Amino acid sequence: MKRGLVKFRIVCILILGAAILLPLIAPGNGTIAFGTEPDYTAQPDVVAPSAVLIDARTGKVLYEKEKDVELEPAGTTKMMTALLALETLATSTAITIDQEAVQVGGRPKFLLGEVFKADDLLYAALMESSDGAAVALAKATDTTVEAFVQHMNTRAQEIGAVGTQFADPTGKHAEGHFTTAYNTALIAQTAMRNADFRRYVATASHTLPATEMQVERPLENTNGLLFDETHTVIVYGQRRPIRFEGATGIMLSNSPQAGYCMVASAERDGFGLIAVVLNAAPASAYEDTMEMFEYGFNNFAELTVMTKGKAAGKVAIEGGQEKEIPLVFAADVWVVATKGLTAADVEIRTEIPASLPAPVAEGDLIGKAEAWLNGTKIGETDLVAGAGVDRAAIKKFFSASGKVVSIVIKVVLAIIALLVIWVIVMIISAEARKRSRKRRRYGVDTHGTREVKRIRRIR
Repeated sequence: MKRGLVKFRIVCILILGAAILLPLIAPGNGTIAFGTEPDYTAQPDVVAPSAVLIDARTGKVLYEKEKDVELEPAGTTKMMTALLALETLATSTAITIDQEAVQVGGRPKFLLGEVFKADDLLYAALMESSDGAAVALAKATDTTVEAFVQHMNTRAQEIGAVGTQFADPTGKHAEGHFTTAYNTALIAQTAMRNADFRRYVATASHTLPATEMQVERPLENTNGLLFDETHTVIVYGQRRPIRFEGATGIMLSNSPQAGYCMVASAERDGFGLIAVVLNAAPASAYEDTMEMFEYGFNNFAELTVMTKGKAAGKVAIEGGQEKEIPLVFAADVWVVATKGLTAADVEIRTEIPASLPAPVAEGDLIGKAEAWLNGTKIGETDLVAGAGVDRAAIKKFFSASGKVVSIVIKVVLAIIALLVIWVIVMIISAEARKRSRKRRRYGVDTHGTREVKRIRRIR
């Protein structure tokens, strides 16, 4: 009896152990075997039909899958809606909910006549993809939805999103409403330069304040990368929570026609990435995004190759108090390169004149500098004077007193001219007096002929 009980316990232990171990070692179950690590050098296994990963600062594409295919963006359209509202309205602007905003519906539910600050409507539009908030913001920005849509398309062209066309500020299915993964990344990159936009999309929860018609309501961000520790997905063969270390926004939205569309941003050690997935399945939207992030952070790094104000050479000065002045970079230049590369691996080529005439002011544009890596130009900036230089002392004197010298010379020349005229007049006068004396000596005056006749008659 005891032996049977022991066997039973052993069997139970084996079954329990198998239940624990099999999920860890069985292939295709979302985890990896003991002793192995995920291979982040491998390209992401993106399931969505269109995706892209870019460097948040420079916009360099680090990974792409059909990034230029035109697809519907669903509620991620509201990135542009929010961007235009922030570029036009103060966040404290009071906005009244009208019938058009009520009719579009969505969460949270708005009532006709409610008044909110633009700030709260922006939270609602970006955190919960609120259609009503988007319409209210659009009309506050450009009076009518139609005018706002034109504004959206103009701004998209300015950003460089040439494969994008908007027909609505909410992202609902509409004819002629499309974008691309790459265009969406460009819009996100532009929007993330706005501090208020970054604040909204990085917020996990927010309370919509009470109005005269409704009590306060909670808003929850649809982007689980910010907070979701409960649900898990498979990333490079490992099962892990959706919450992503370093996530900073932006938004997740979906529609029957567009599928799940995710635009996400993350940052590690000051290196920022933006990932876009369009027309994905619910789980793969997160898996694709997280795999792209891991690929980017583990294989690339941002490298500062030129630093604003740092010395970049010298240029000779002609006729100056100094024979040469330093040149400095006019701006910081960052590049995204494969991890392991350093600034020493980058060649800096400069274009500057052989010499410059004095004077030169500090900050004057002198030339340009280019960064080259493996025969490819990867960045450039201007070269400016790192210090000013004046003309040499004697030249400076003549330059400073040039006008005075010019006036003096003119006066002297005028005096000389008057003296010459005076001398000529005096010479002419002297000659006239000399001739007059000769006439008187020989009896010739101004009436010379009559005087001779008179003398003859007397004789």
